[in-house]
Amino acid sequence: MPDDPVTDTGRVLDVSKVVDTAAVTAAPTVGAKPAPTAKPTITTLILYDLGDADITAAAPVLKSGYYPGGALQGVQTWKEMTAALAKYSTINTLVMFFHSAGGQLIFEGENPTAQFINQQLAASGAKVTGAIRFEGCNIMLAPVTTAYLVAGIAGPSATVSGYTFYSLYNHVTVSGLPRDQAQALLDSYAGFWVPGTPTADSIAAAKSQLTLWQRWFRSGYDKAPIPPRTPGADPPRGFVPVSKLEQRGAKSADEALKLEKELEAPVNPAALVTVHNITGVAAKHSP
Repeated sequence: MPDDPVTDTGRVLDVSKVVDTAAVTAAPTVGAKPAPTAKPTITTLILYDLGDADITAAAPVLKSGYYPGGALQGVQTWKEMTAALAKYSTINTLVMFFHSAGGQLIFEGENPTAQFINQQLAASGAKVTGAIRFEGCNIMLAPVTTAYLVAGIAGPSATVSGYTFYSLYNHVTVSGLPRDQAQALLDSYAGFWVPGTPTADSIAAAKSQLTLWQRWFRSGYDKAPIPPRTPGADPPRGFVPVSKLEQRGAKSADEALKLEKELEAPVNPAALVTVHNITGVAAKHSP
């Protein structure tokens, strides 16, 4: 199976860019209607909330660290989101970077119904053939509803995944650090740096200011920064690095319903949840 783009934190950044190709049609004969141009396909499309300052700042970091080569596009309205999806006939991986909660996508300052979201996405006519990944907070506390949100754009073998905890980012700015201090900084937050963070040698050699990004997960919404730790010590209590997320999944409607019941417990696991058979699971959604 391919490596997961987020939990496989050993990935090396790839600076290549996705190039969309459309089918080339022959020139029409005189008097004939031109043949319709086929919509292009795309490997990875990353949509993010352009109206949110925090998400907009972190979106390029998400792309470079976890989805290198993906096409990054910000949207500010549902109409723009539908139009962005409608550009393509098929999308292999669709990444959705928006504020969210259990089975909810929060956009335009509102929390619309699951039916509204389902209809807006389906109206694009695009189909996701591989994976749909929600990169916001704890949407997978309600895996059945989340499957319903995307049922209209999910191909037969597509999966949908997201987190049970809040996903948080922070950045530190450095300049003029000697190598030993740069290494000490990296060691103090080991496991929390976004993939592609410069090495101590690169930081020490930099001629200009650098911004280094961290990512972690918490059970409650708390933007307090990660406390530094002694190298080799356990992660600070309450701060979960990407590498420590549990992998949970559901391959049927019954499994998804069982998992959703488990996630209603007062103490939930810090997990990345993946749902297969989206259409079958979505059929169990109750409005």
